[in-house]
Amino acid sequence: WKKYRTLGVGKRLVDQAKQWAKEGNMPGIMLETQNNNVAACKFYEKCGFVIGGFDFLVYKGLDIENDEVAIYWYLHFKRE
Repeated sequence: WKKYRTLGVGKRLVDQAKQWAKEGNMPGIMLETQNNNVAACKFYEKCGFVIGGFDFLVYKGLDIENDEVAIYWYLHFKRE
């Protein structure tokens, strides 16, 4: 999967999601990733998403030993 990074596929997927959300008159897009997925965090920031919150317990429900943190990202559309 690493060979597919930097080919623009993720950007095209995000652009398509933006278009779909705008056509549906949605106010924006929300997504979640883990704090240890640094590449994804950098990518979402580059796409214009901002961090809206953290959840330190969500993954503990799956495994009490899990130290991953959920990061919630938001992209709000400007009203036209």
